[in-house]
Amino acid sequence: AGSALLWAGLAASHAPYALAALVVCAVLLELFAGDMLRSGGRVVGPSLTIVVAAFALFGTPAAVLVGFARGGARLLSSRGVTGVDGAYIVAGCVFGPLIAGLVATTAAAFGAPLLLSALTYSAIAFVVEVIAPADIMRQTGPPSLALSGDGIAGWAMLAFGALCALGYLLAHDIALGRWTTLLYFGVPLVVIRLAHSTLRARSERYLAALEHENGAFFDKIGQLDRV
Repeated sequence: AGSALLWAGLAASHAPYALAALVVCAVLLELFAGDMLRSGGRVVGPSLTIVVAAFALFGTPAAVLVGFARGGARLLSSRGVTGVDGAYIVAGCVFGPLIAGLVATTAAAFGAPLLLSALTYSAIAFVVEVIAPADIMRQTGPPSLALSGDGIAGWAMLAFGALCALGYLLAHDIALGRWTTLLYFGVPLVVIRLAHSTLRARSERYLAALEHENGAFFDKIGQLDRV
């Protein structure tokens, strides 16, 4: 993954400002959406859309750089991640756009239509980023991991494909100079994040009040027992 990242950095120097804007957007999306997705069970993050847009606009090296930034932001927004799990996250975010981008670019070079190339990218990236790490962790991790992914493969594939399609639409708007389209990703997530943070703070206060009431209740029970 480090070698792929070095290659991507050397090959993606032709669009530094636009690529930097996509990297920042991917990091912000991952940081803002991380807690919300974890509370509901993380499947696929919305920053995948920015990775696909980077590939459609600037090619595989740009997608690899944005994917690496996405993986690093996911590590920053996660708590209690071990070194092995962190390596799986970063490697998946790098190898997914790398392998998928190379295969899709090769298919397009041989005359494949854009839709087929896009479907090829989505399918291969899904296998590399979702299926392969999950299978490795199932085999090397505790038996409970074998049950954690049951029943979500179809939903994960659907979400992954929808975000990839959205990435191509975003790339089309950016190519036309409509950078304000990125606000449609950022503003709703900021609003949802603030609402989620408020709800979580109220839930924590509610749980603290319940614990206080339970403690007082058990104290009264103890007093009655002593009487």
